[in-house]
Amino acid sequence: ELENASLRAQEAIKSLKTGKKSKSEDDIAVKEMDSGAVAKAMWGVFGKHPGLLDRSYDPFAHIIDTKMPSVNWTFGRTHGLPNSCSMVIYGLEKAGKSLITNEFIAQLHKTDPKAWVLRYDSEFRAGLFYTSPLNKINGMDMDRIVLLDGSNPVELFDSIEKDLATAQELTNNCVKLVVIDSINAIQGRRGLEQESSETQQRGDEALTITTGLKRITPVLKKYRVPLIVCAHVRAEQDPQKAKYNPIRLPLPHAAKHMFEYFVYVDECPGGKDKGAEIFDETKKDMWGNPLRTGHKIRVKMAECSTGASGRTGIITLDYKKGICNLGEETAMLGVVTGVVNKPNNVMYEYNGLSYKGFKNFADVVEIDTLMREQMIKDIKLTDA
Repeated sequence: ELENASLRAQEAIKSLKTGKKSKSEDDIAVKEMDSGAVAKAMWGVFGKHPGLLDRSYDPFAHIIDTKMPSVNWTFGRTHGLPNSCSMVIYGLEKAGKSLITNEFIAQLHKTDPKAWVLRYDSEFRAGLFYTSPLNKINGMDMDRIVLLDGSNPVELFDSIEKDLATAQELTNNCVKLVVIDSINAIQGRRGLEQESSETQQRGDEALTITTGLKRITPVLKKYRVPLIVCAHVRAEQDPQKAKYNPIRLPLPHAAKHMFEYFVYVDECPGGKDKGAEIFDETKKDMWGNPLRTGHKIRVKMAECSTGASGRTGIITLDYKKGICNLGEETAMLGVVTGVVNKPNNVMYEYNGLSYKGFKNFADVVEIDTLMREQMIKDIKLTDA
């Protein structure tokens, strides 16, 4: 019965392709088959297809995140980057793109002691930032990061397409994250072959990036490895569009379709008066101004394929300590999500206790790690 049903289904499919009627009266036969027989026929035809989706795997149940609750919150219901998904982090120079990428790496190493990371640096700065003891601030395990410098697209994309597959087979899928920083510094294939930079190659970089992403996407999806790409921005040349958004992400549209998340990063506006900049008043520069010791960074989920876009988180960077003030960040997030009750402009209520003043409340959340962890769990439940 299964063989006959399968043959009838195959003949029906052939007739749809050719436009010719099936010899076995396929239309009548399929209509007369019950649902069970139809299912058997379909699985008989497509059950062994190499691209058949494994529906037992839930990508939302397997994510990578950061220690920063507001950054995780911008992802919506997943509160992190799902495995096999791809993300672009973009913004102005020195905005914090690599910083946030490193926080994903550090948290991955913390939660998974066997996880390895492949980091491709097309800007040739890996030696500057990743061989210094200062990188131990955020908890990255440098013994589990493969650092690869190079802007040659063939070497970069071919390495991910071929070497990643080999590494996963040899290590039982120990590679849990691939990073490209940055995608804009990858050279075009035709331009790479030119003897002089004087020769212009229109569309070369766009085609190179699109082709490269097409080649590595099947491998990343097969082994369920998330991809984080850092990208530069350029000035918007259209004067009408520039009124509302003076910068744009210079990625080809074909390449953008291969990413699920687009995260915009910039320094919080407002300066010292609004707490966006942090100064040490006890130390001065040679002009007599207090030394700047940190600032706040704004992280916005500009576009998202799995939830609502537009969520914005705020994190604090201390130039010596790294990411800090997690208590303040969590407390503020609790307020905006309704987890923390605010009966008036002074009082804050959480878990049956009241606190006077936001600073006092944030300090308690900073010190009491168990309270902070519970608050983060409650915040996640608001997206459940």
